[in-house]
Amino acid sequence: MIVDHNAQIPFTSAKAAFGKTINSGQICIAPDYVFVHESKVKEFIEAVQLRWKQMYGEGKPEGSELQGKMINDFHCNRVKKLIDGAGGTRVCGGNMNKEVRHIEPTIIL
Repeated sequence: MIVDHNAQIPFTSAKAAFGKTINSGQICIAPDYVFVHESKVKEFIEAVQLRWKQMYGEGKPEGSELQGKMINDFHCNRVKKLIDGAGGTRVCGGNMNKEVRHIEPTIIL
C-alpha cells in the first residue's frame, strides 16, 4: 500500500486498518507493508491506531469477539516470529495470547 503526500488520511487509514485485520490478515489482499510519505507518517499511524480502537476496543489479551483469530498454533507462532524478528521500532501491538490464538494488530516502523 502506498500513501502519498496528497492522501486523505481518515479514508486511507480506515482502509489499511480494515484490510490488515479482516480475518487476522490471513487473506491474500491484506497489506503487509504500507509506504507512507514522510510528511504523513505520524498522522497515518495515529489514525490507524484510532481506527483499530474504534473497530475492536481497547487491547485485551484475548482480543475482541469481533476480531478474527489465527487459524492454528503453527501460524500463530509463525506470525509472532515475523513480528519479533522484523527489526525496526514496534509502535504498537505485537503481543500474543496463544491460548486463544490472538495476536494484536501491529505497527512496526
